[in-house]
Amino acid sequence: HQHLVEDHQSTLLSSRSSSRSPRHAGGHPHDHHARTRSVGIETIHNGKAVVPIHHHIVTSSSKVDTSPTRLIKSQYALERTPQCYPDGMMDELSYATIQKIRQGIVEHTEEKTPETKKKRKNDDKNRPKLICMVYTYQGAHDTNLRAMVDTWATYCDGFWAASNMTDESLGAMKLEFPGPESYSNMWQKVQAMWKFVNEHYIDEFDYFHICGDDTYLIPDNFRNYFMSHQIEKLLNGHLDEFSIVNKRVKQWKNLRPRPLLLGTPVHYQKSGYHAFAAGGSGYTLNREAVKVLNQLLVQDSLNMTGAVDSREDVIVSKYLEEEGITCSDTRDDSGAFRYVQDNPIRDYRDSDGDIRKKRKLHPKVSVNILDGLDAYSKETVALHLNYKIGVRW
Repeated sequence: HQHLVEDHQSTLLSSRSSSRSPRHAGGHPHDHHARTRSVGIETIHNGKAVVPIHHHIVTSSSKVDTSPTRLIKSQYALERTPQCYPDGMMDELSYATIQKIRQGIVEHTEEKTPETKKKRKNDDKNRPKLICMVYTYQGAHDTNLRAMVDTWATYCDGFWAASNMTDESLGAMKLEFPGPESYSNMWQKVQAMWKFVNEHYIDEFDYFHICGDDTYLIPDNFRNYFMSHQIEKLLNGHLDEFSIVNKRVKQWKNLRPRPLLLGTPVHYQKSGYHAFAAGGSGYTLNREAVKVLNQLLVQDSLNMTGAVDSREDVIVSKYLEEEGITCSDTRDDSGAFRYVQDNPIRDYRDSDGDIRKKRKLHPKVSVNILDGLDAYSKETVALHLNYKIGVRW
């Protein structure tokens, strides 16, 4: 995690004008996140093509090694510097955010006393295992995916990239699914990924994080979060601000094990309160949630498993919501979100460049979005490296 986020970003920028996948046609890979804010889940399949679900091909022989030891770093990995420079960042807030996150990593990893060393050793024995899952394509192997392998991928307990071409040195595996390899068909690809891990890795890992190839993860912060008092409370039945608006969530106050959906909650309906875990920074399911999701996909009560759609994050969240599993409150003790969906300058400045005033996430939820730098956690686990409105990390 001492590797720089901007190193990853500079690699991504160098490939923007090079080969582009059909899934990128017509806009940025994550443009759908803006659209889903005004379009409800009920419109997803209206007018959309439907593909036969029996074309899905995943067999037991398809299992691959997910150990990060198989990943091969490039020569550029040795050139990474442990310093954080503002070069290439377009605003001071982004730079200050990166510095804040880095400082949080340093504070947590410093070993000051024999007691903290002993506690950390015990924590390492009991720490939950995380698999990092990335959806990508052949055209991004030498750029985005390579940057991931050179920086954070080897810190995951397991790493797997679903692609249209296999490259074991990058952790990439060709995954077959219905329909074309295109952004508009992302739901079919992600659905196949969730089915694949449920079939092959459900007992090997405790948490499953899925994201695109324009995301930077901090695996140690993930594990620290999974072992925090906040996650412990959720697993023991605590119903937070985001959960209580879903009437079905009450069953999980006593049922165990409790399934969890972790990410950045984004509101997508004006009437009522419905939120999905935004896909920009990716979202995380624990083992039980993966099992429940796959059971729901088999039952297909929403009639969505055959839909051709880009909004995989919305659909996954909607299926889980049917069973009372809502995106949990992932803020740290200071009220800052751990999953960074967008660049600070995009999220927290208005059209005139002024920092927005403190505002509520949604009228039905008494959760305020903090101002400026305060909105970003020192315990950040995932950052979406996007380019919207010309701003990047």
